[in-house]
Amino acid sequence: MMNLQLVSVIIAVYNVEKYLKKCIESVINQTYKNMEIFLVDDGSTDNSSKICNDYKKMDSRIKVIHKKNGGVSSARNVALDRASGKYVTFIDSDDWVSENWIEFLVNSIEKHNSSVSIGEICCCSAARKSYIEFVGDEEVIDAPNQMIKYITEQNIRSTATNKLYYLSLFENLRFPEGKINEDAYITHQIIGESERISFAKDCYYYIRIRSGSITQQHFSVKNLDLLYASDNMEKYYLDKYPQFEKLVLAHSINEISVLLNALFASKKDDNFLDIESQLKTILQDKTRIYDNAKGETYNYSISDDVYLYLSDRKKYIQKCKKNARVNMARKMAVKGLSVLKFKRY
Repeated sequence: MMNLQLVSVIIAVYNVEKYLKKCIESVINQTYKNMEIFLVDDGSTDNSSKICNDYKKMDSRIKVIHKKNGGVSSARNVALDRASGKYVTFIDSDDWVSENWIEFLVNSIEKHNSSVSIGEICCCSAARKSYIEFVGDEEVIDAPNQMIKYITEQNIRSTATNKLYYLSLFENLRFPEGKINEDAYITHQIIGESERISFAKDCYYYIRIRSGSITQQHFSVKNLDLLYASDNMEKYYLDKYPQFEKLVLAHSINEISVLLNALFASKKDDNFLDIESQLKTILQDKTRIYDNAKGETYNYSISDDVYLYLSDRKKYIQKCKKNARVNMARKMAVKGLSVLKFKRY
């Protein structure tokens, strides 16, 4: 029988009255019982605040914090300041988890003496009812291989959710406030500072894909936060692991390609050309540096889209728009059930 260490569960809440109950129910009904559950009401203007208070009355493990709206980072940071568990996990208030979620993650982190354990993900679209599962055998990765895997594979997302951490990892670390893609600013550092990470099989974090969520909005200047987060990661890893220079640069270049793709797939605004010019200049500079960089790439390469954009902007734009139309068509599809499985290697 496992030693039931206290787990701090942090849920940032803002105007999600339609989904909040499902999220909270999935947590309080966990097979693992030794939890403190923080519901941080980040200035909600709907019924979310009342829902938090109602659940506090029903479950003594729930701690409700009401605060002025400051964003998800601010909400998480407030709870981190008060958390007292040995472990901590973050759940978005419109998502939910399987009932064995915390039990399996705790088992993984203690069995393998890891600093972080990572569960599987299902992405759920209400319109199409499509799911993406990350599946595979239980796995343990030591430093510095965890960094290589973080860059080269999709198994370790930059999201703070779907993971269980030693709370001590956050002793001198907080989420940057006022940013989107806030997780990307710190996940690489947590992974980089961990001597070992582990994967837990058959426990699921369910991500609800909805049009109104922050990450589903159209491109804006704020999306450049991903660029700054990528730069932050690049500097961190080049300082800690200079032997991976070429690998890290390839990742940074591909992140710029992601931003360009999103930019051209969106409607133009007054900042469009300025943003493109900024991204293009950075892309050209980094590709020149990459050509002379050293180190292994571990079969991870610069996207073909990068070279297409630099050589034929017109064709690149056409490809972006075509991809955008395909993605829109998929969102409009309402029939059938699609299940895609990606196995970890």
